[in-house]
Formats: sequence, C-alpha cells, structure tokens
Amino acid sequence: METTNHDRLAQPTFDELKQQAEQALVTYTTEFATPPFVVAAEQDDLQAALMRLAISIYERCDEYIAWSVRHALVLGAKRSQIKEAIGVALMMAGGPAFEYGSHALQAFDTYEKG
Repeated sequence: METTNHDRLAQPTFDELKQQAEQALVTYTTEFATPPFVVAAEQDDLQAALMRLAISIYERCDEYIAWSVRHALVLGAKRSQIKEAIGVALMMAGGPAFEYGSHALQAFDTYEKG
C-alpha cells in the first residue's frame, strides 16, 4: 500500500496542542498585555482608540464599546469621529453592528455630559 503525503504528516496530540496554546497565552501576557506595549499602543492615541471602538462594535462587546468610547473621548474624539468608527464597523459586520453602534453613540453622549 502506497503512503500519501497526508499519512506522512505528523498530527499533534491533544497534549501538544494544549501545551502550544498555554505557551501562546504566556507569550501574549508577558509580551503584549503589559507595558511598554500597552503604553506604546496608547501613545498612538486617538486613531488606535477609534480602531478599538470599531472592532468592539464588530465583536458586539458592550463593555469594550463603553471603554473605547470613554478612552476616545478623553483623547479628544468628536462625535463625527465616533460615527466614522461606527461606519467602519457597519461595513465589516453589516446590520448586526447597527444596534451596537447606537450603544457607542449613547455612551459618547453619556460620557460627554460628564
């Protein structure tokens, strides 16, 4: 019986996959979720905050929408910029992002009033 290329490929075991996932998490938390990476990302300021907002709307995460809007507002975002980020999310996610985009505007209005 002839061996195929598929048969020659080593398939990782569950334990190997688990170990790789754990290592990826350790790498993320030690290299990307701690300063200076977080500080460097925040230094990009408003554009990064608006990108995070668009992604949080796309992902439909109210908590992150609120945080992103608050952060963008602290950095000087205008309502038109929030609306533009909502538009980006709508282009990416379509109709489902519409509801969450309204959450972003509601958060902006709430935070802007203080």
